[in-house]
Amino acid sequence: MQKRGVSIMVGYVLLVIIAVSISVLVYGYLKLYVPKEKPECPEGHDVTLIIQSVSCQIGSEEDTLSITLLNKGLFKADAVYVRMEEAGREVKQIVNAEKEIYIFTESLNYRLNPGESYTFSTPVTQVVNHDSSRSYEVEIEPAIVINDQLALCSQFTITQPVTCIAPAA
Repeated sequence: MQKRGVSIMVGYVLLVIIAVSISVLVYGYLKLYVPKEKPECPEGHDVTLIIQSVSCQIGSEEDTLSITLLNKGLFKADAVYVRMEEAGREVKQIVNAEKEIYIFTESLNYRLNPGESYTFSTPVTQVVNHDSSRSYEVEIEPAIVINDQLALCSQFTITQPVTCIAPAA
């Protein structure tokens, strides 16, 4: 009888040792593969983008959002996130699922320098509601490249209202 009690105890000890070993292995694996720091826009790095013009057309062949950005900051902008949602919503969704970020270096072969502007259009079919003309908000978040990683400049995020209108028939 005493041997049976000892064997049960040995079984529990082995289970605890196996569980602790697996947790140590998982922790070590995740520590290696999860980035230690996410890059951030440096303090004093003024990347101020403003929206010069914005328009939204719905009901034509494709619902599109056209934006003209102007860099009023002191530094170059490498990319920009564009989000849009109905007015009053806190969380906005990316306007273009296929291309989540607009990287100026890919399309212009340079960064958006201070004082320069950039115009682009993007489909917004998954964002807009076709029931009627509604008021939306467009959010622009600039980003820069630091050590080959994209750093968001969330302190320079701007929001501007836009009304999506259907073209006259």
